[in-house]
Amino acid sequence: MTRFLSNIAGLWAGRSGREQVMIMAFATLLLAWILQTLLAGPLLGLHERARRDYAAAVEQHREIRDGLADYAALPATNSDANEVSRPLRTIVGVAATSRQIAIAGIVPGADGRLSVHIDRADYAAAMGWLLDMERRYGIEVLSITMARLDHGQIELNLVLTRVGV
Repeated sequence: MTRFLSNIAGLWAGRSGREQVMIMAFATLLLAWILQTLLAGPLLGLHERARRDYAAAVEQHREIRDGLADYAALPATNSDANEVSRPLRTIVGVAATSRQIAIAGIVPGADGRLSVHIDRADYAAAMGWLLDMERRYGIEVLSITMARLDHGQIELNLVLTRVGV
């Protein structure tokens, strides 16, 4: 190793001052290019991608917020008569969403009935949801299968219908 370094030192000493300046300038430019290519370029590209992703997420958030505001304003503009005349599937979905109940599946029947499956819901929220639908919209439960899960959660399979349909 020392022999290699002594050879380099000998080669350097054998160069003229002008050649040494040119070699140093070339080495400096080479080092700057390597740093730009391997370090600064990828970091700047990463920063630009993160900025674009953030801007897209903010725009998506605004769209969702505006959509939710429009959705929340819908029941306020409709009278109760219009709410009752809406399709059974819509009423069930809106009422479940308002109680933060996620419906896993809805299958409409030919006779106006609606089969509803809920994977996981809070027991009190689910019972309040069913009572609210019966009182406000006249929707009754024809059959129900309920399984108790952990921490006050239940799984439900329901068949719903409107009274008088």
